Amino acid sequence: MEDLQLLKEQMVLASKRAYHRGIQTGSGGNISVRVPGKDLMIVKASGSSFEDSTVDGFLITDFDGNLVEGIGKPTSLYLVSQLAITAIVFIIAMESP
Repeated sequence: MEDLQLLKEQMVLASKRAYHRGIQTGSGGNISVRVPGKDLMIVKASGSSFEDSTVDGFLITDFDGNLVEGIGKPTSLYLVSQLAITAIVFIIAMESP
């Protein structure tokens, strides 16, 4: 459970960085990360803001986009190719100073 909390905290940081660097604006776009060792993803809730991201604004879904944990509507982004793109953006955002 601590690992999920840490991942969500990193997602909040990456979301805010993406917003402040102009990569994403408002609530448009998606960000996600695979939960290590599980067939689950942490995704931004549909309609939530990058700038105002909170840990509670991220949901856990399976790879079919079904909500596993959290409150809100999961992003419609669940296809593997699209998830790979958002994972790359997350990695770049986390590595940037």
